[in-house]
Amino acid sequence: MVLAAGAVTVACRAPAPSSTQPPTPVLNAVLLAGQHLTFARPDGRGGYEAMPSSSFILRFTSAWPLDGERVEVTVSPFSGPVASSKLAWVRRDDIGRKQQLASAGYIETVVDGYGYSVILTPPSALRTATGINVALRTSQGGTAANPASYSAYVSLLLKPKPTRVLPSAVFFDCTERGGGGVGSWYNTCKNSSSIVARDVVLEGWVRGPGANCFGGANDPICVEDWHYDFAPDPDFIEQMYGPSGAFASIGDRTLESALLQGNPPGAAADAMPIADKSTTGQSLGITVNSFLQPDNRASIDPLESVTVIKAELNAWHMNDQGSPLCGRYLGFCRNWIGRGPPRGEWIGLPQSAYGGSVDATAAGNAFWPYDPRLPQSGQTLGDGEYVRVAGTLWQDTDHGGVIRWTSLKPAFGGWFEIHPVDWIIRSTPPAVPKTVRMVEMINWLPGPINFAEIRNLTPSDAMPNGAVLRCRELIDGRFTDPASIVQHSAVVQTADVLVQTTVSGFTPGPGRMGRFKAAYILWWEQGGAARSACTQG
Repeated sequence: MVLAAGAVTVACRAPAPSSTQPPTPVLNAVLLAGQHLTFARPDGRGGYEAMPSSSFILRFTSAWPLDGERVEVTVSPFSGPVASSKLAWVRRDDIGRKQQLASAGYIETVVDGYGYSVILTPPSALRTATGINVALRTSQGGTAANPASYSAYVSLLLKPKPTRVLPSAVFFDCTERGGGGVGSWYNTCKNSSSIVARDVVLEGWVRGPGANCFGGANDPICVEDWHYDFAPDPDFIEQMYGPSGAFASIGDRTLESALLQGNPPGAAADAMPIADKSTTGQSLGITVNSFLQPDNRASIDPLESVTVIKAELNAWHMNDQGSPLCGRYLGFCRNWIGRGPPRGEWIGLPQSAYGGSVDATAAGNAFWPYDPRLPQSGQTLGDGEYVRVAGTLWQDTDHGGVIRWTSLKPAFGGWFEIHPVDWIIRSTPPAVPKTVRMVEMINWLPGPINFAEIRNLTPSDAMPNGAVLRCRELIDGRFTDPASIVQHSAVVQTADVLVQTTVSGFTPGPGRMGRFKAAYILWWEQGGAARSACTQG
């Protein structure tokens, strides 16, 4: 079980000393312990699908109240005769006290670089309940036993996980075969050998969500999957998975130790760490670079700097199904392999849900674990909405967009995906949105000629009145050869960042292609002085 105790640097902001009411704690996730930490799925009504679990980790982004005894947690059953109880705070290294309170329950607190976590071990009488009501508040002033003031309560319900079959359980390494008719036969499954990690959660701004067909205009066959490509939120990545983030502070560095095997996977010696590296080879842990292969862009244009992480929910096909244009293009046909009836809770959508681009046969043969249009409830998910996406992090194959990178490292020219998407919900966007742009270039053609590019990088959102542009540059040492950089500069201008890079030509020896890859985090800051350079790292 991941819940390692240890010393943690207190780095998050402290509340101002005052007898006024402290701010209400801001809950941004409920995490569950296990072989690795996982996110409990919110139900959209203040509940989290979290039970059964021996403990629950409530993750807050608000000000740390300076002392674990300043955190008050009261629990009660969702229903039944058990009375509510206020849980005692215990130091993480006080094993004896935890053993004494094993039946009564207790809380621990962990501070990280961006917030804090409350680890809640419920009373034994509640561990088999139909749900646990949790009320939490913090205090300040006076003493911990007799504070001057309390914050407002934040309340939530820890509820049992529903019985459902997650897409990640049924869309890898499928063995069903098609009917053997004319043409090629496909399923929507993927190879598990290119899985990077399971149960990964990211946040960002979704781009053009909707159904996707396979095969292009000449011989399309619908429906392959539902796309939720999204622009990643770099702060969420750093605050959750980074070296000073929530996971590391609690003792879980599982993702940081993951290796990228490529697709198709190569030899073990060719694996690449997901952890970012400096240009001198030092591990930087998980950064936004960790989720950006060279082709994690919005298009196949090599000059495209807009970064996206692909997210796809596979369709389940019950019956064998051929393309409606079968044979019209050079006699070629594509066919789906039917996998039999879908799981009990899975649903089909009416033909109208696909916006007129899908024929009735295809619409009737596609099934989904949830309505892919409606995360939880409300209106259809729209372009630009901020979402939390959960599923399997998977490394896709080269799609021809950056095949030049494959000349350097075969099977690493593709992109990362959350594929399949186990669940997706609307989430609360950050007060200060940040845009991630990427510059990647490789001089892969033989010869001594240097290769230069100029990029103008802009934030996604318009410049607010009175704001100045800020920039962080994260050069990815896994893909960059610093010895090959002839010239490089990144200059912050009024409304964009001008990046100019020249790399050397091909030189003899393994991997001696001039190359550079970096992520640029851009945002607007109110009231500051203009700066001409990006912050490094």
